[in-house]
Amino acid sequence: MDLAVQACKKALKEWGGSYNDITHTVAVTCTNAGNPGYDLLVAQKLGLRDNIDRMLLHGVGCAGGLAILRAAAQVANGASLHRRPARILAFACELCSPNIRCDLDVAAKIQNPDDLNIAGALFGDGAAAVVLCNDLAYEAKEEAVYQLVEWGNTCIPQTSQHMAFFTDPIGESTLLQGISGTY
Repeated sequence: MDLAVQACKKALKEWGGSYNDITHTVAVTCTNAGNPGYDLLVAQKLGLRDNIDRMLLHGVGCAGGLAILRAAAQVANGASLHRRPARILAFACELCSPNIRCDLDVAAKIQNPDDLNIAGALFGDGAAAVVLCNDLAYEAKEEAVYQLVEWGNTCIPQTSQHMAFFTDPIGESTLLQGISGTY
């Protein structure tokens, strides 16, 4: 959660507005399955209003960063239709290092080195955040740093098992296509 809070503070500073002006949050993670969701914990740690409209996406995987932008854009469009300003704090956080214990246990059991799961070497801990606003949220003195012009979503047929994430009694493990170890 601390990584997400740091990323959010950086995005809020870059945006330059007041924390009290944030109307929504959109958050994503695969590696935090706690309740309440980490989005609430981050919002509380930042001191955001209790009645902020929150959305937590889970299980989106590596597409999570794009998913929060897409969801935030849809929220901003909905607010525009109701002629309301939208200032959306969108953030993603993944903590992959706790999964290394499971990856190491699986690696110790694999007979064939070609079946070795390299996820522990590929993925690390990280977080990112951005504030996305609709046109009604800007004041004359503000200028956008970035502009989200278009967004969309698609699934490439027959690719859902190229990388998967499973819960195991000793942790979570990432499975990459072609790995035939016991999970």
